[in-house]
Amino acid sequence: MKNPQYPTEETCTQCHQKAVLAEKTRNLPDANPHAAPHNGDCILCHLQHRFDARY
Repeated sequence: MKNPQYPTEETCTQCHQKAVLAEKTRNLPDANPHAAPHNGDCILCHLQHRFDARY
């Protein structure tokens, strides 16, 4: 992106379908993070350790 902004859930799901992600990660050793009942905000997990808004 030429003008990156802090992404939202809608930003992620424009390219990444949640059902497809859940299927791809279904065999992880712990609980599937993409099928968790509280799943709904990609940014919570994927950017939780970032100190800036760039990604």
